[in-house]
Amino acid sequence: MKKKPRHHQQLKLKQKQIGDNNNGFTSLSALRIGKRVHCHAVVSGFGLDTYVQAAFVMFYSKCGDMGTARQVFDRMPEKSIVAWNSLVSGFEKMG
Repeated sequence: MKKKPRHHQQLKLKQKQIGDNNNGFTSLSALRIGKRVHCHAVVSGFGLDTYVQAAFVMFYSKCGDMGTARQVFDRMPEKSIVAWNSLVSGFEKMG
């Protein structure tokens, strides 16, 4: 049986990584859509709602955009336990 070249094995590994649910492509796509939803929420007047803000802190944290998650958190007039947990969890995940 003929042995496959090493670059073929590396390609398989990369294909597996791309197929993973936690890959960068999924996060980037979700982040683009989420930013649009966030913008729409702010323009529609829902952006000041504590629950909506906490949801966006959680969303940005899960996408790995800790800078934006922190900005949303810092602008919250009343910080809920959900927002705190989301922010801490996001920083823990990102290291």
